[in-house]
Amino acid sequence: MNDKIKKDLKKYINSIGIELVGITDCRVFNELKEYYTYRKNNGFYVEFEEEDIEKKINPFSLMENGKSIISIAVPYCYKESEGSKYFSKYTQGKDYHEVVKSYLQLICDYLKSMGIDSKGFVDNNPLPERYIAYLSGLGFVGKNNTFITEKYGSYVFLGEVIINLKLEPDTPISKDCGRCELCLKACPTKTLEKNKIDNNFNKCLSYITQKNIYQRMN
Repeated sequence: MNDKIKKDLKKYINSIGIELVGITDCRVFNELKEYYTYRKNNGFYVEFEEEDIEKKINPFSLMENGKSIISIAVPYCYKESEGSKYFSKYTQGKDYHEVVKSYLQLICDYLKSMGIDSKGFVDNNPLPERYIAYLSGLGFVGKNNTFITEKYGSYVFLGEVIINLKLEPDTPISKDCGRCELCLKACPTKTLEKNKIDNNFNKCLSYITQKNIYQRMN
């Protein structure tokens, strides 16, 4: 029965324009605790990051009766266009929070029609979105710490829906960056290190830009 629900669910999500969708178990991601603890103890956390490690690894803090997590990746424009090289191309379009949120609402409405409880999230939760997307089989986390899909590269936004129904999880893909180190060589502030655990994003040009804008707005 649940296999059919999963198949119908993915078919519906594809029908609304979301090509990349996967599912993983809703559980506490204890395997990430050491990584987050190391980064926090070494001052690598950034201003926008949730400081409470337990909240970062525990989806049950968001939905107590969660059983599975649906992960989606929404591509955005990646064609060359005019504009500053210091701002990502995603800033040239409509606010991605609103775009992804509209898709998540459609998914939650569909689930509700099936009698399934759900909660949708886009960049407004403490969970490890890239890791969840990886577990769901959508792509992998590159040496530059961005999430990379086979078709769209890193030009995607991530969203999640926690549901109170156990569905068969998808399998992570086995791809990675291999020997490529173009991002490490190109990083203007030399933030990126070969050992990803030591990346200090307080030095990241993108973060510094966003932080300055955030502080001016607040």
